Amino acid sequence: MSKRFGTPKSTGEVDKLFFQIAKAQEEQRYRVERYNRRLEDMKKRTERIIRALDKKIKHKRTNIFLYYILNWKQLTENGRKKIITLLSGNKFGTYWVQSGVKILNSERAITTLEMYNLQRFVLKKINKRAILQEPKAVFGIKDILIGKRKMFKVVPKKTGIAVTLELRKLKKTVK
Repeated sequence: MSKRFGTPKSTGEVDKLFFQIAKAQEEQRYRVERYNRRLEDMKKRTERIIRALDKKIKHKRTNIFLYYILNWKQLTENGRKKIITLLSGNKFGTYWVQSGVKILNSERAITTLEMYNLQRFVLKKINKRAILQEPKAVFGIKDILIGKRKMFKVVPKKTGIAVTLELRKLKKTVK
């Protein structure tokens, strides 16, 4: 082989290069497969750990909810406070969210929306997502009902990440 470019001088040297390429390809395939196996194992282990941690968080949230229910009057000052902030900065409590829009009479609701200059809620049909974002705009229109559901929220000060669950579901868990 030429020293400068590594150019083979015979078919024997070309065969040697083919052998080296094949060997490198086999090693490459082995390493990719090994990497994928390890990645899959790590993914499974991590998913198991995450499920266990999620279960732990839900259990602790349920315990906080039980404390909230047992001490509701004292904590909320007879319902005047919705979210309680502890001295540590941790927060918990209940709040309402709009859960859905129900249209009783579509044609009459569209006519009423247009009459009140609320065409932004009407595309080809009534845009329920838009109504959920501006529920006060359609307040009082008898053919449009906006559902609500009460949520329970726990926010650790350290992470600031809220853990929420619908109150109805949480009460089922406690029973």
